Amino acid sequence: MVVRFSIPNTAIMPVASQYRDGFASAYAVRLAGMLAWAAFSSSVRLTQVDLTGCVGDADGIPVISMGFDRVPFMMGALPAMKNGQCDVVPLDVDPLALLNLLRPVRYVGFFDGNRALTPITPLATPAVFLEKRVSEWQDQRALPEGLRGFLRADRACELDVMHDESPVSTDDVNAIMEENEGSPMVAELQLEAALAQLGESGEAGGVCEAGGTDETGVAKIGENGEIPLYCSRPGVRLIISLLDGDEHTRYWKLPDAVVDVHQNLGELAKNNGDYERAERELRACIKLAPTSVRFYEELSQVYARTDEYGKAADVLIGALKIAVLPIDCEVLYYRLGYALWQLGRLPEALACYAMMVNGGTPFRTAARDEAEEVSRQMGLPSPDMKYGDACDALRSGGVPVAPEGKVLDTIARAAICLTDAGFPLLAQDAAWMLGMRDGGDVIGAVAMSLRFGAEGRSKN
Repeated sequence: MVVRFSIPNTAIMPVASQYRDGFASAYAVRLAGMLAWAAFSSSVRLTQVDLTGCVGDADGIPVISMGFDRVPFMMGALPAMKNGQCDVVPLDVDPLALLNLLRPVRYVGFFDGNRALTPITPLATPAVFLEKRVSEWQDQRALPEGLRGFLRADRACELDVMHDESPVSTDDVNAIMEENEGSPMVAELQLEAALAQLGESGEAGGVCEAGGTDETGVAKIGENGEIPLYCSRPGVRLIISLLDGDEHTRYWKLPDAVVDVHQNLGELAKNNGDYERAERELRACIKLAPTSVRFYEELSQVYARTDEYGKAADVLIGALKIAVLPIDCEVLYYRLGYALWQLGRLPEALACYAMMVNGGTPFRTAARDEAEEVSRQMGLPSPDMKYGDACDALRSGGVPVAPEGKVLDTIARAAICLTDAGFPLLAQDAAWMLGMRDGGDVIGAVAMSLRFGAEGRSKN
């Protein structure tokens, strides 16, 4: 393990000014020892840990770097930490004495005349760690056999969803829409031309190429049966096993522009009153991006335009089965609450509005007004509903309580297994998504560590 940690600035140390330098240095040594203890406690398989302390924050100037091997640490340093030898008051300003107790087997650090730590070149990061930080789309490493069926992929690069080198980009599609804001027919023609261009290229855009698109921009099955797939973020690629297919199913990364074009064609059709085409285009988006919930929500709005609230409710319920992020869940519950209200399913509608507490969407005021109207129709004195009661009402009406446990379990399993297998960049978004549901800052910090590693953000 490699750890990069922050050391407080000397000026904030709670001792007299003449002792602050030594106090800060001793603090850094003690903290390194504690972090090494935590590291070795995390797994019996961990045999070495290198730690580098930086002033101010983990991206600050390195001033101390030390490495420990498991057996010497457990036999010497740990007993000294446990029996209080490291805690005696004189050592509060004597970093060298602390170092002699901890006895790191690798060390870089220098003290000035006041016992202050000075800038250093830290211990080199082992090459094995750098190998694990190859960009996702370039990572040709094979996934462990136990993960291949679960993640529907054989190589790390097959899990990349962000890298895109297709001849038509999302920016190109956005430019078409902006330049033809007042000319929807021209925009439609140019969007269809963009789909044709994507079809002619026949490329998936990246190292892991497979199927491409045909002359109409419809994504094709790859030569080995790979299914085209678009994902709005890396984390939702990891829950694909919850959908159709089996452990032998494989996917290829669809160029972002293909889905962008279908989505915009659907929006143009909806605004033009052509709801049949709007439905068709958004159904295409959902087929190509089955774990990205925004297309479900947009399709529900097409059905709402034609007062087909039963269809809208079915689509939204389907989306809630895979939704994770608070903002996604809140938008879906808002739309579903209105649809169920129009269908006369008032208890479930009120429960949907009650679920809008964590996402921070701009629908809060509208949801409150609608909930009050629903409660009046139900003869209730208030729209307020306890969370447990709302969950019961939803489940009794066949509405998921999002995020569902199996979705969170799948994301957690992916994050843990990818981390253990040495693929931190593939695990970081899953950890971030879990952190958004956790309510604390620990898992979010883990996600940042997975993303940036011990080299610091500026270097990755």
